[in-house]
Amino acid sequence: MLGTVGPDSYAEDAQSIVHDIVGSPEPKGWDYQISNEFVYQVGLEAHQLLMRAPIGEFSVFGRGQGGNFQSEVAVGGTYRIGFDLENTFGSTSVLPGNAVDIGLLSHSDSGMFFFATIEARYRFDDITIEGDKPAENDDIHVQHGQAAISSGVSWYSQHWGAVASVTAQSKQFEESGRDHSAYANFTLFYRY
Repeated sequence: MLGTVGPDSYAEDAQSIVHDIVGSPEPKGWDYQISNEFVYQVGLEAHQLLMRAPIGEFSVFGRGQGGNFQSEVAVGGTYRIGFDLENTFGSTSVLPGNAVDIGLLSHSDSGMFFFATIEARYRFDDITIEGDKPAENDDIHVQHGQAAISSGVSWYSQHWGAVASVTAQSKQFEESGRDHSAYANFTLFYRY
């Protein structure tokens, strides 16, 4: 990954446009965002199938990523039950909004599966938490030991598909007043 964080990312403008479209109040907090900085990240992920039955499978995975954005190592496991699993192996994750990698469904014309994925990770650093910020910001520190769990359902045909998922994560910074956060996501997609 290559990109930028801070005002040059235009994230404030993008969020304001979305808020205008859906009728939400004007977003706040942008005066406290981290300064402009070029970011880079490389990562590697590997999956190992441990067991496959006629309609279910269990696998484990390990991943690592490094750079100046979020450096971390993680291990986890996934259980899936459904149809045409052998052609969609490795397609699930615990990333909010990306619990199923649609690109990894390309070897299957149609299918459906339910999934549950759990992950433990050690995050070394996170520029979004400990990056260069305005002086009036409070100092916050990365919570190094983190965990996440995601579950949901994916259905797809040759062209259309949908994913519904829920992801919960432990806190990402030590000073957080909440021990976890949760996200629900619904994705409708078209494949050509």
